[in-house]
Amino acid sequence: MTKRYESGMSDVSPNAATYTTTINAWARSREMDAVERGEEVLQLCEESFRLGNTHAQPNTLTYNSMINCYSKSKGGTSTKALAILESMKEKSQRGEESCLPDVVTYTSLIDTLAKEQTVAATTIAESLLQELEEAHSKSPHDERLKPNVRTYTSVSSKFRLSHSTPRRRVFSQVMKHPQ
Repeated sequence: MTKRYESGMSDVSPNAATYTTTINAWARSREMDAVERGEEVLQLCEESFRLGNTHAQPNTLTYNSMINCYSKSKGGTSTKALAILESMKEKSQRGEESCLPDVVTYTSLIDTLAKEQTVAATTIAESLLQELEEAHSKSPHDERLKPNVRTYTSVSSKFRLSHSTPRRRVFSQVMKHPQ
């Protein structure tokens, strides 16, 4: 599509939805190089936007799709997924509301971390849940930030694996009193 547009063979240019759909397809493909291909598509999307295609501006759905691609991979991609979260936060703080992390962002990150089964990953998952709950408490009417059953289910798999008594207590509290 991009090549056809750039060569003048088509007046239809790729937009954020086009790129997001392609990243989603790679996430679901189960191909060995799905993460790399998804990253290439995200880079194309960002580059297209930088070059003036205002319709290609990456948004929360685009970034969530890439985090989902990392989550569906064989593991070891949490660092890259967390970097996307940080990028989203920076962009939303600069006024790009279309990049605001939401409950899907956090839940997908927790899913990504769950595959690592390390104490460090459990600690990060716990802090992500707290961050999401704090964001929701600051904006209680913003449903995009409200933790849901999937969020708590995802984080519970991390806490169940923890051998830390304080973390098990936190898990018990979360399950008794989800916000």
